[in-house]
Amino acid sequence: IQQKQRLFIRETAPEKKSYRFWSLLDVSGSMSGEKQQETEKGFIIAGEALDRVEDLNSDTIDIRQGITAFHNRVFPYKGLSERFTKKTEDNLSTMAERVTDHDSGTNTYEATVFALENLKTNLGETGNYVLTFSDGEPNYQVRDQLQELLKEGKEDRMKQKVKVGLIWLGESEDEQQLQELVKEYGYDFGLVMSAVKPSEQEKGKGKKDFSTALAELMEDLVENPDKY
Repeated sequence: IQQKQRLFIRETAPEKKSYRFWSLLDVSGSMSGEKQQETEKGFIIAGEALDRVEDLNSDTIDIRQGITAFHNRVFPYKGLSERFTKKTEDNLSTMAERVTDHDSGTNTYEATVFALENLKTNLGETGNYVLTFSDGEPNYQVRDQLQELLKEGKEDRMKQKVKVGLIWLGESEDEQQLQELVKEYGYDFGLVMSAVKPSEQEKGKGKKDFSTALAELMEDLVENPDKY
């Protein structure tokens, strides 16, 4: 916990760092159960950690975060100008209801458009990230639109220092499939991150739970943006 509390806080660099994060959380039917529970818990922990950095926004660091859930509809949980409050936690807690909705497909296109439009109202000077946390491919009818959005918009995103990443909620053996999806749709980068709680034996071998992996990803995006 103590390690997570100091997350992102690096006030030693002389230059100002300014970042924006927008996380898209898949709440389609395939996310029901443990995946949804671990994702919800992880975003409460990481969201609170980022919010503590927002408390410290200063001449050296400036971070804002937005959070949206999506299936065939988009659910705004937190905007860039809002703080991470009890309301945000309450919004995240509704994920369990959303995965049982009758229309819980995977409209990644509409969610990505929503995130990009909102992110561009308050861009960070150092880096901006749209992070899609999903365990499934987009609905068939929006795949061409998503490809067009990501591939044709890449040049403009580079100018604005905006990167769109796909965080595949699977296991290490899904890495090849992930990279194929990144290439197919035009994501700027992709990572596999398990949203299933590791066993004690897996922890002993170094496997991290979702909360820890998410916190470390967010910190690495700030400290080592050129990796992504």
